[in-house]
Amino acid sequence: MPPIYQPEVAARGVLRAADRPSRREYLVGASTKATIWANRAVPALLDRYLARTGFDSQQTSEREPAGQPDNLFQPLDQAPGTDHGAHGEFDQKAHPTSS
Repeated sequence: MPPIYQPEVAARGVLRAADRPSRREYLVGASTKATIWANRAVPALLDRYLARTGFDSQQTSEREPAGQPDNLFQPLDQAPGTDHGAHGEFDQKAHPTSS
């Protein structure tokens, strides 16, 4: 669901939490913070909104190419020298920071 963040944003959040273990939880990303606050203020409204939009916002209208390998049973980059990295098809749309 948009907004999309680069994987490094989550990694920085994990490192920040590991460096500061005194807090019980950390919220990473403005959309996460907004969702938490909306759920506290108007939980039923947020539930209805997500029920209507949550599934469709995670789908794409593009068809999956036939015969494309998947990572269901093993990583795609299992063979030496075929590392696909952490970035994917949404790389151009992803935000580099969480604020």
